[in-house]
Amino acid sequence: MKAPPAQTVACLAVASVVLLLLSLPARGLAQNTEPNPNMPFTVSGKIGAVSSGKFHLDTGGNVFFVVRYNSATRITRPDGSAGNSSDLRTGMEARVKGDLEENGDVLAKIILLKAAQQKKPAKK
Repeated sequence: MKAPPAQTVACLAVASVVLLLLSLPARGLAQNTEPNPNMPFTVSGKIGAVSSGKFHLDTGGNVFFVVRYNSATRITRPDGSAGNSSDLRTGMEARVKGDLEENGDVLAKIILLKAAQQKKPAKK
C-alpha cells in the first residue's frame, strides 16, 4: 500500500483541528441564542397618510416606510416643545428614531417634527 501524499495528510490534519475547534463551546460569549429582531434605525422624510398609531413616511426616491407609534413614543414639535399625535400631519417633515422591525415597519421611539422650509423667492 502506498502512503498518501504529504499535502493530503496536511489537509486532513487542518480539517481535523477546524472540526475540533468548532465543536468546542464558545467561552465568554453571550449564551443568548434568540436573535434580536429589531435594529436601531433613524429615517427622515415627509409624512404621508396618517391613521391611528401609524403613518407613512416618504424618504424620497420611491422609498417609503410605515412608522408605528404609541404612548411611549416621544413627539417633539419644531419649536422643541412636547407634541402629541395630533401634531402629525400630512406634508410635515419628520425625523424618526426607533427600531426597524423584521416586517420593515419602524417602531418609533422619538419623532422630531421639522419646521416647514421657507421657499426662496425666484431670482430675476
